[in-house]
Amino acid sequence: PQGKDWPEQGGRFVNLLMESKDRGENWQTLSVIGDNDFDVEESAMVRLPNGKLGVASRPTSAWCESRDEGLSWSQPRQIHVGTGKAQPALYKKGDFVVTPDDVAVLLFCGGPGERVGEHGQVIYSRDSGETWTKPAEDRGYQFDPLAYYPDACVLDDGSIFAVGDHQGFENQYGPYGAEVT
Repeated sequence: PQGKDWPEQGGRFVNLLMESKDRGENWQTLSVIGDNDFDVEESAMVRLPNGKLGVASRPTSAWCESRDEGLSWSQPRQIHVGTGKAQPALYKKGDFVVTPDDVAVLLFCGGPGERVGEHGQVIYSRDSGETWTKPAEDRGYQFDPLAYYPDACVLDDGSIFAVGDHQGFENQYGPYGAEVT
């Protein structure tokens, strides 16, 4: 959505799933991900062990699934509930990987304004997103207390390598410095 009046009109942010069959020269929209109850933006998508596509999205940790290669999507449901100043921004951009033993691992960060140490978080599912394991009601396993906007990959040995950046502190680059870790 665009336009200065979008939020006042009661609209929601949505994601588009698009495909190119000619190396990015042309694009076709396959589907819209989102609904009137949840904003859906900066999503992370993965093919789950059960064959479905799964999407986790900012800012309300909306979770959607597709059984038909992304042509249609389930109604979003919230998979992470948090506390703190960032409410309702419970989930900021993250990454999504599946390990060789079929564990879906979602890495994400909390929003700016949350307490230091609540950024890099991990939750995981052993049943293709039906349930999520996290050690406390409002957070997953921490992988870096300052990480923001993490990216991850699964290494050949099945371990997960993740990087994020540290933002919001002063360093040699100025008052809004950042560093990749």
